[in-house]
Amino acid sequence: MSEQDATLKLERVPLPSGFRSNRESLPKNITETLQAMQVGESFLVPTRDREHSARKMAALRSRCVRFQKDNPGFFFAFAREDKDGTFGVRVYRVER
Repeated sequence: MSEQDATLKLERVPLPSGFRSNRESLPKNITETLQAMQVGESFLVPTRDREHSARKMAALRSRCVRFQKDNPGFFFAFAREDKDGTFGVRVYRVER
């Protein structure tokens, strides 16, 4: 049977014990901060290490895409920061 021929079957299988959602949390005031930003402004979201920065950046990009759908004209750029052992993700408001 090929992958195209396979059909999916719904099952009720319990989650493994100790299962945690890996949802990355963002600051509570993220929407207000994005709304208040002017072109040329930025903010830094601190992270624990490089791996955490990658997860946080993905969450921030996703949130900004959703924000842009409701707020046309807002555009953002992202950069990981690693200065003197301090990690984070910087979000910039940019012109298109």
